Amino acid sequence: MQASTPGPAPERAADARLALADPRATDLDDAFPAAPAPSRRELRVRAAVLAAIVLLAAALRFIGLNWDEGHMLHPDERFVTMVTGAVQFPANPWDYFDTEKSTLNPYNRGFGTFAYGTAPLFFVRALADLSGTRELLLLGRGVSALADIGTVLMLFLLGCRLFSWRIAALACLLVAVTPMHIQQAHFYTMDSIQVFLVMVALYFAVRVAQQGDPRDYALLGVFYGLATASKISAATFGLVVVAACAVRAWYNWDARRRVFGDAPAALVGAGRPVVLTEHGSTGSAAPRHPSRVVELLAAIETPLAGCLLALLLAAIVFRIGQPYALQGPNLWNVGLNPKYVADMTGWQKISTGEIDQPPSVQWANRTPYVYALEQMVRWGMGVPLGLAAWSGVIA
Repeated sequence: MQASTPGPAPERAADARLALADPRATDLDDAFPAAPAPSRRELRVRAAVLAAIVLLAAALRFIGLNWDEGHMLHPDERFVTMVTGAVQFPANPWDYFDTEKSTLNPYNRGFGTFAYGTAPLFFVRALADLSGTRELLLLGRGVSALADIGTVLMLFLLGCRLFSWRIAALACLLVAVTPMHIQQAHFYTMDSIQVFLVMVALYFAVRVAQQGDPRDYALLGVFYGLATASKISAATFGLVVVAACAVRAWYNWDARRRVFGDAPAALVGAGRPVVLTEHGSTGSAAPRHPSRVVELLAAIETPLAGCLLALLLAAIVFRIGQPYALQGPNLWNVGLNPKYVADMTGWQKISTGEIDQPPSVQWANRTPYVYALEQMVRWGMGVPLGLAAWSGVIA
């Protein structure tokens, strides 16, 4: 049970850690009433501001979608479009995980390399089959544009949860006019789709750290798996998954430590009664103090289980979305596909300069860090977002 009388609003952050008297509780925010709900007028203002930003983002991403008039001037999306047209869903569904036989596997359709994730590829191929369209390039670009608009929306939700709706709206506006986002939304590549999926996963990671609801752990794992199946570089997001669960565990442990430490005395001294269950009694009597090991195990039990659930679901989703990274022929055959490993190794060497490729020439004889920073702020992010972002990092 919890302290019966909340303190004034300014004391909320300090008192929340002292309010719990039941160590089984996991969400200290329940100790105090939520902030007053916004009025209808304020909700309409928020909705209007968000709608205006989303419309701006949509216009900047959909106008000029056929910018090259079908000539496929972007080499990456030309290749992805060719692969999309070549792969087919297997007639026998059991062949889906059969790396050697599946007609969805780019390696089986005459392509010796495919450095991208296959989840977006399968999605666009499915949309084309369902709609009957042959305009795969424009269809893929439309998916990229919608995904980037989704990124703007997810940023708003994340900003509202972490800060305020005004800060969230400002962040959305800056991203809506970011040149790199606008440019990538006009390409049928995996980048905009991956960023959207990572943003969704990040949103649920924050929810895990703040609340720890089982559904948040599950959805965190699902979207982490989808992001990795869109582009393998998203695998590093696993560090965020672990960090979010660790924050939740620390929050639980800190709450228990304070409850069994100086919390009762502090609250009673402030004239606030503490109501305890079987762990103690009301008044100044302190609750029975469990061992540190018991406290630690109780604090990490749920976050640890949630972390394992998220990682397990991510692995399953990756297995479904990127099936040909593994050998098959069944779902449970999870040995790495040698062709995929060799493909990724080759592209890694290209990125490090061990293998020379024309697109990498732009990085030769450049000032380390300074060149990348200039490209990021001046051309990639744009001056408004670039200055805002780096000011936040420095501050």
